[in-house]
Amino acid sequence: MADIYAIRPAVLDFLNVNLRLCALLTVIAVYALWGEPTPDGFGAAELLVGAGLVFAVGFRGLASVFDFRGMASWQKAGVLFLAYGLAFGLLNGLAYGNSLSLIIRDIVPFLFLFLPLFLATLLRSLHDREALMLCGAVTLLGVVFALRVIAPALTGGGVPAFAMAVRDPALLANAPTVLFAAALLIGVAGYQMTRGLRWQRMSVTVLFLAVALIPLAAMAAIQQRASVAYLVLAIGFLMLAGLYKRPYRMGLPVLVAGAAVVVMAPIWMDIVQTLSHKHALVGFNMRGREAAAVLDVIDDSFWSVLFGAGWGTTVQSPAVGGATVNFTHSLITSTWLKTGLCGVVLMGFYMGALAVRLAQMVRHYPIVAAAIAGPFLIDIFLYASYKSLDFGLLLLMIPLWVDRAVLLKKA
Repeated sequence: MADIYAIRPAVLDFLNVNLRLCALLTVIAVYALWGEPTPDGFGAAELLVGAGLVFAVGFRGLASVFDFRGMASWQKAGVLFLAYGLAFGLLNGLAYGNSLSLIIRDIVPFLFLFLPLFLATLLRSLHDREALMLCGAVTLLGVVFALRVIAPALTGGGVPAFAMAVRDPALLANAPTVLFAAALLIGVAGYQMTRGLRWQRMSVTVLFLAVALIPLAAMAAIQQRASVAYLVLAIGFLMLAGLYKRPYRMGLPVLVAGAAVVVMAPIWMDIVQTLSHKHALVGFNMRGREAAAVLDVIDDSFWSVLFGAGWGTTVQSPAVGGATVNFTHSLITSTWLKTGLCGVVLMGFYMGALAVRLAQMVRHYPIVAAAIAGPFLIDIFLYASYKSLDFGLLLLMIPLWVDRAVLLKKA
């Protein structure tokens, strides 16, 4: 009987971890198939995602946010930013008379930024196989989003006709998981090539490269210049890293990459011309003028400069044709608008601490680090996708893999 009571806590812990992981994987599946990065309202998919996230976090995950014992520096920075944002963002939003619906629309994506905090206890309890499962689910999320974009427009035509037919009103191709999936799949395929010419490995390589074309096609069709440019840089970085560490095994990856450039040259040229044409038309999409518009909103008082105008604040943004919106195309300017310079500083500490952790991954997991770094930086500085659940899931990948890098270093 004593043995049964001794086993019981371990069984309960096992069930708790696996049920929370299952809830998180279910959230990702529902979001991938029916969700949108920035929905206009809360439908059935959003309610299911919200309920699943609450279950995945659980009481233990919520309580751990307020337990500073043994917290890493990035967690402490996150807790400070979370507490400050909820307090001052909400109080200022109410004081300025901002719309309650817009306040909610700001608070929900703000909470997504702290998924690594809320799910820290779950991440620490995952074994390697479960970690790979979670990473695979986030990768599939990006692929499914891309497939939802290009599937209606799949034709037998060339790239220009295909690009003209693609529509993305839900901004699925902007999701950071799309770029993450493309970079990770290409990187893993290249790594498999360095391990030899066995049939099983070659089959996996061909499969990963084929699937990687889905997010690549979506990003190119929607003319995501930063994403496509970063993907090229990431591939170049991984190739150079491979040549430095294993020069004698890089023959096949270099050969395949060269063949892809030559054989698909007309398609690559069409993509480059399309992206170059967009750049000639819109440049940097008025990011500087958008920042100036933010300053126009908050420079009416010293208080608003320091602490922002609160959740629900809107800005007439030149980056969207002068429309009045409740977001900007940079996490920095959006944080300044809603929570002021104090919020920007705290956000910088939090994101900077995560960036340091991301850099720690490069030695042991360069492919995963390269896949995360692109959307991480792009969404902080250039895209508004920081407001999506995808960005929170992307941030979740950092402590998930850093903890494993630390264990490898100690081994």
